[in-house]
Amino acid sequence: MKINRIVRLFCLALILTLLLTSCSMFRRTKKTEPFVQDGEQNTDKEPSEEGSREPITPEENPMAKDPTPEELIANMMAYDFDGTPVMVAVPESCALFAEGTDSNAVLATVLEAIQKKYNTEVIFAEYDRQQMFLQTEAMVNEGAITSYFTDVLILSATEYARYRNAGLLERLEMIPFLNAESECFDSTIGKLFKDESGTYGVVGYGSQLFKNQITVFVNPALLQQAGITFEGYPMVKDGSWDLQAFATLLQAFAEKTGKEPLASVLSEQMNENLFAALQKNAQTQADLPQPYAFGQNGRDEFMLGKVPVLIGVLSDVERMYQALNDYRMLPIPYKEDGKYETFYDMESVYVFCVPKGNTRTDCTGIFINAFHTASRYLPYSYFQQFLLEKYVRDEGTLRVIALVGKTAKYLPEAEDETEE
Repeated sequence: MKINRIVRLFCLALILTLLLTSCSMFRRTKKTEPFVQDGEQNTDKEPSEEGSREPITPEENPMAKDPTPEELIANMMAYDFDGTPVMVAVPESCALFAEGTDSNAVLATVLEAIQKKYNTEVIFAEYDRQQMFLQTEAMVNEGAITSYFTDVLILSATEYARYRNAGLLERLEMIPFLNAESECFDSTIGKLFKDESGTYGVVGYGSQLFKNQITVFVNPALLQQAGITFEGYPMVKDGSWDLQAFATLLQAFAEKTGKEPLASVLSEQMNENLFAALQKNAQTQADLPQPYAFGQNGRDEFMLGKVPVLIGVLSDVERMYQALNDYRMLPIPYKEDGKYETFYDMESVYVFCVPKGNTRTDCTGIFINAFHTASRYLPYSYFQQFLLEKYVRDEGTLRVIALVGKTAKYLPEAEDETEE
């Protein structure tokens, strides 16, 4: 009797285990199932472990194979820092240097090459933004800047303007071994940190420009729930993805659900600049709903499934992969000569500057030059190793990333657009 009871309990446990396993498999299947229209074949396949997706061709790849950092700085001038460390001040919570991220892994490769070539140690020290400004202001005014304070200041584009207006930055033309006009530094972006008296900042980390390219993310499940057919990448392929199609998608969701259709990771000003550029570029004007949330709040609203469309940046692919069962990516609806183009989110770009009065300008110039030179081709590493091989779920997004990666430029201010 006791044995029969044990057998029954064992059978019941086995049945429950099988049911739970089946439910788990079903959930996993639903998680990766792409949204397609009724009657349409699914061409956006989930990649298998063997890599079932069509590979990116050399023509599609936004960059050639990058040399190693050692190869990139091999021909730079020999210099011995004699073990003296380079001090670099980094803004607190700067995502560019966050430990444990893919960006940080790429950065470590660059630093290793520099430290070996120049017999030095690069020390990154986080700073509170307000305290650093006040401390820099006091030390510059007292003529007391030393390498023990910092050799290099890494500033956001917004912070750069504050430091520059206060006269706290060294003119880079005065820094030995640093040619801010060279091919090493992006001339288009460089215009932002140059005025009539000279250049006071350079974008020191090549891959951050690649990662800050503006793009559009879509949650197809929310659109499907609202009864809206989302065609996705085929619209990019046939060229029908334009400003009117973008506006129609947003308006349809708002009308069918009564909910906000759009959020943005950009600031309100950057988003205004973007919409002005899109309207000027379009053949016909479109009634674009404004984002109801901006910055990190806008990103969170999309990742929590509260809004179907997000204006984001390329590096958001990492976050979308972690947060959403499914997402799609499209280029912004902006074309030149029939080809999609995009812009940099300049407010997310970090600038390498030198505090005024720095006495170790030779080491400072060599470090900035080497750092940017060694990192300028590393976007390929980020693109290939992390975006394509790790974070992308569907064929269409794969192609859009390759498309976006080749086309970014500086986004003009909205008022400049309306004056012309």
